[in-house]
Amino acid sequence: MIKTITKKATPLILSESISKLILFLWASWLAKKIGVDLFGQYIFLISFTLLFTFIPDLGIGFISLKQLSQKTKQAKTNWHQYLSANKLLSLLAFISIILGLLITSKSSSFSFFLLSLVSLNFAFSSLRSPHLIYLQAQQKTKALAAFNALNALVPSLFSLVAILINPTLVNLFLSLSLGMLVSLISLVFYTRSVHRFSWHPLKKVVIKRLLHQSWPLGLAAFLGMVYAKADNLIIIAMLSTTALGYFGVTSLIVTGLITVFGNALATITFPVMAKKNLNKQLVLKISGLLFSLGLILTFLSFLLTPLIVKYLFGASYQPVINLVKLLSLVIPFTLLTRQLEQVIIIASKQKTYLKLNTIAVLINLFLNLTLIPIFNLNGAILARLISQLIITFIFIKKTRTLI
Repeated sequence: MIKTITKKATPLILSESISKLILFLWASWLAKKIGVDLFGQYIFLISFTLLFTFIPDLGIGFISLKQLSQKTKQAKTNWHQYLSANKLLSLLAFISIILGLLITSKSSSFSFFLLSLVSLNFAFSSLRSPHLIYLQAQQKTKALAAFNALNALVPSLFSLVAILINPTLVNLFLSLSLGMLVSLISLVFYTRSVHRFSWHPLKKVVIKRLLHQSWPLGLAAFLGMVYAKADNLIIIAMLSTTALGYFGVTSLIVTGLITVFGNALATITFPVMAKKNLNKQLVLKISGLLFSLGLILTFLSFLLTPLIVKYLFGASYQPVINLVKLLSLVIPFTLLTRQLEQVIIIASKQKTYLKLNTIAVLINLFLNLTLIPIFNLNGAILARLISQLIITFIFIKKTRTLI
């Protein structure tokens, strides 16, 4: 089974590697081109926007993926309802982000047009989710790989040209939005060629039933994003946009290593574990594989970070080298925790998942608010590392009772 997973994951891992390499090179070029302070502003806008990612989904995506993977009777009906709901919820998220940024950024120089572009970029991205979930459930790994690469390449090329013309945040988000729109249209046309679908009026009974199952996952997704991005928002509030620029590059390097392998393997392992109803030996083998992979990635980050920073980001980002080395210690524990999260979701323990995510957020917020004022950016790194170790231990303890 591990050989099967590895074989199926190979196109996605290659695609994720190419996609993340494109995004990483683009982000390193952007950070170098616009400077630490403006890059910090960019990180703030992205981080704030990501807090709203739960709205277009509300956890229904996970339920739909599980049902499609297990080929239940109501799977396609529920997916069509999710597809219709996603459009309306994406619009709601678009409006919410604009209002939220207007309130939090009223003392800044951000224009309403810029904030609208930031929200539009998010909306186009969120509309891709139902289509990606359908392809994931059908295990169309080559198609997923192609669209992951396309979604990285097109917005990056558009924004590259825009920044060369005029390096402003407005130009950046306008070009990212146009690139994301091209990626969205391509994905929709392909999904229609695989499975004919059309607009389905929302059925109150179906949506209510789905939300009854999914709301803990939706809230947990929000808490998960708070866990991931709270440090960025606390840094800009307590320190500066320059400090956030440094921390953004640190996270960029470490997160890139996590997502290249973690996301690709998770895309494959979720449907496989759902079909096998959480076979204990399979879960243990996958968990061991991911943790071992994380150790290798941590070693590589220690080895390669000085060269990456020197040649890609430039001398102005030298302070991030030690930060990256320290933060990379979370990689094996993060990959393992993501695997254990899938086990809890497949076991239909949505409220348990919500409870654990709530604990994670509270621990992370407490540590960030305590350590950042004392140790500055090192405090943010320590908060992330300590909280991840605690959360991984809690997830291990809980999932042992489910398999």
